[in-house]
Amino acid sequence: MEILFVYGAPNVEDRLVVWGKMLDLILAFPTCLVLGDFNQLDLFSDKLGGSSSIKVWEEFIQWKLASNLSDVPFSGPPFTWSNKREDTNLILERLDRAYMSTDWFLKYPDSRVTNQPILISDHAAIVFETSHLGLKKNRPYQLEAWCLLFPDIASIVEEVWNLVIVGSPMFTLSRKLGLARNRIRNWCLKNKKSRGINWKQFSDPVNQSRLQVSDLQSGSAYMEKIDEMHSNAML
Repeated sequence: MEILFVYGAPNVEDRLVVWGKMLDLILAFPTCLVLGDFNQLDLFSDKLGGSSSIKVWEEFIQWKLASNLSDVPFSGPPFTWSNKREDTNLILERLDRAYMSTDWFLKYPDSRVTNQPILISDHAAIVFETSHLGLKKNRPYQLEAWCLLFPDIASIVEEVWNLVIVGSPMFTLSRKLGLARNRIRNWCLKNKKSRGINWKQFSDPVNQSRLQVSDLQSGSAYMEKIDEMHSNAML
């Protein structure tokens, strides 16, 4: 089982070389997943605005056939990249995607990708899953990087580490790690609204807006909603 992360060549003339090297790897590892920014359109429906043609499209389709790859189903916004221009100059494309080999599909038939809204970068994040999202329960809390910028976190760690806890070295270490984790988690949850970003609150209105994207006018409205939510989150 292999996962190949891709950053496709931005220049059209370099793409065939990259695809050739990828093909060698894919053929050597038949149970594989290929995902990332391909810098290449697959379908005409993956593009809104700009030129109606897709460069080296036939060569890309031939590469997919030779690689024996199929699309990983996706949900979420249909476009993962924007040139972030306005009105008729706006271009939206689906450049970030995932493909899987037949052997991968047989092993992970519920594989799927969830496209996130285009929030900060000109690209959206994509989330790969090997099982239904609805089956996930009691997911562990994950510390968010923004909170590490605040001296409060260093103070919490120092305070916990200076505690005197009676017991074996392993017991003492385990207790201090547990206390530090709980205190940092509580601090993050308490300060998330004022100092961090509530990403669910941030992305939900954007997700509602993307459902109506079907032409340049609605695409512009989608990007305006992103800019509005980003500005509000930074206040």
